[in-house]
Amino acid sequence: MTASKGVDIVPIDYVVTNSMLYFRSAPGQKLIDITSDSIVAFEADGTTGDLHWSVVLRGRALRINSDREIEDSGVLHLKSHSPARKWNYVKIAPTIVT
Repeated sequence: MTASKGVDIVPIDYVVTNSMLYFRSAPGQKLIDITSDSIVAFEADGTTGDLHWSVVLRGRALRINSDREIEDSGVLHLKSHSPARKWNYVKIAPTIVT
């Protein structure tokens, strides 16, 4: 069995705007991994009533440097579960959603 190529992005707080997934990140391994290999996988799971669901998004992660895109994405309004300062902004442009 061969290992799949790509970076797993977990855990993150995220927002979806205009068919793109946006998140903030503190400096560290997640950003280092994205820089070296921008092909990523992201999974979100949840429960709605008795229904359990899981969505996997595969795509390309790109760091955002445009103040306008950062503001328009809504990523600045995310509430973080981590006390770390998150001043790095990333979007995932999906290629496959299952």
